[in-house]
Amino acid sequence: MNSLIALIIPFFTVVLVTPLIIVFAKKTGIISLPQADRWHSRPTALLGGIGIFIGVVSGVIWLGLLGSIHSGLVFGAVLIFASGLYDDVKGLRPYVKLVIHIIAAVLVMSSGVFVGKGFLPGYIAIPITLLWVVGITNAMNLLDNMDGLCTGISGIIGLFLGINFLLNDQSMLSLLSFSVSGAAFGFLIYNFSPARIFMGDSGSLFLGFLLSTL
Repeated sequence: MNSLIALIIPFFTVVLVTPLIIVFAKKTGIISLPQADRWHSRPTALLGGIGIFIGVVSGVIWLGLLGSIHSGLVFGAVLIFASGLYDDVKGLRPYVKLVIHIIAAVLVMSSGVFVGKGFLPGYIAIPITLLWVVGITNAMNLLDNMDGLCTGISGIIGLFLGINFLLNDQSMLSLLSFSVSGAAFGFLIYNFSPARIFMGDSGSLFLGFLLSTL
């Protein structure tokens, strides 16, 4: 039942708040104009990442997961989302974004989360973890160039991670994965071709960071 709730709460939260975000983005002029690499032919609202962020947070709070999640993941996710949102609105230089992503990865590692923890020495685990978190975070961002692509892939990855964690009795990780999946699928309703809104960096980087850390 908790797994179902973890999917449903973020899903419907995103479904309900996204139309408001679309109206706000269009009224404030925060839109994406047609570009050859974006595959869209009309001005489209940005800021969809706000809805995804609210959706995931709603699931986390509803299920009482906040106290169980590593603090590094929480602060890192907020940092990634906030910097992505600023980039969507004002713009950030690539090297600034890279530094922020590295800081977020360090925050994760400061909570004791490493690739190969327990059997890889630190001098190997640290750079691998850094490359993994920064790499996957940006990989999801690069996928966000076609309607529904990044959203759909994130939803599927989150769903299968949730099932895998559930089968291995890792309930917190399972519920968090399902929350990410539910939020992504909720946004997909508005992001499926022809998209009414794009998630922007605030959404794609946020999803990539969460999935890489999970």
